[in-house]
Amino acid sequence: MTRKDELLGAFDDSWRFGWESLDKKLEGVSAEEALYLHPMYADEPLEAEHPPEGTILWHLVHMANGYKWYLGVIEARPQKPEIADLPLARSLDEARENLRIWRQKFRDYIAALPEEALDEPHFDGRTPLLIARMMPRHDAWHTSHITMIRRLYRNRTT
Repeated sequence: MTRKDELLGAFDDSWRFGWESLDKKLEGVSAEEALYLHPMYADEPLEAEHPPEGTILWHLVHMANGYKWYLGVIEARPQKPEIADLPLARSLDEARENLRIWRQKFRDYIAALPEEALDEPHFDGRTPLLIARMMPRHDAWHTSHITMIRRLYRNRTT
């Protein structure tokens, strides 16, 4: 098994491996739940055209933006990319679809890279391998936040 095989396996597991996967944690999320903002997030600054930080919708938009940005970083190596039009979403369905699209584009690009290209540095010295290894950790971080937000939503007081 190659480094890339291991990398792609870990990448896929973060989305589909049992009860801790992002797919599982998003099952049954309603539009209301996706926009729920617990009071502990009330002081977070708003980003232009983004859902409020601390909502499930924000996490999904942020993750899609990350996949598009890092795909651009890898494609532009060794130059710094100029990326515009990061994916925004006004609904849960749109956010999930944007995330699915950009995650798949990122994965497909990594899968198509020759093994030796995994070590080619970017403008900041990181390599495609380091960035691709980071993405499952990033997914797990946001999956854990989504899990917590869902618990806060279920236990909210009205």
